[in-house]
Amino acid sequence: LNFIKSLGILSDIQLSSLKGDASVLALKYVDFLDRINLVITLQEAAEAVASWRVKANQTMDEGTRNVVRSPRTTRLDLRYSFVGSERLRVMDNVFHMCKTTQDENNGGLPMRTVISYDGFNHVLYEFLIRIRDSDCGPHAGKGAFLTFKGAKVLKESSRNKC
Repeated sequence: LNFIKSLGILSDIQLSSLKGDASVLALKYVDFLDRINLVITLQEAAEAVASWRVKANQTMDEGTRNVVRSPRTTRLDLRYSFVGSERLRVMDNVFHMCKTTQDENNGGLPMRTVISYDGFNHVLYEFLIRIRDSDCGPHAGKGAFLTFKGAKVLKESSRNKC
């Protein structure tokens, strides 16, 4: 988010209407991260820039370009999040390892396996999101439930693959 703000982009409206070649923005992002001692490939930067634009557009009403009053999307694909001057570590989803399947034990409702990567500690975390009846009350309906399945520390030889 600090990178986007450093370019003077302060809203999803500005980000979604940004003109120009995304590769130029990706190069600037690589340089920005390099200044804070983070390494990212140009391909990763280009994917991040593309996802920011998609997320900005998702928060916009395509007809009027006004902000939709729906839940905000976040910029979780950034390597860091900042609270004041304190830098917080953020995990990245490893999208090519995530999958959605039918939960045969639950009437065929969708079930999502999410793999997140902590690049600082080189750990892959596996989570399962399942839909089931909520225990909050008699008329609570269904809810989405997150289950931690496990974690794996990556070998040195596998660390650049995520």
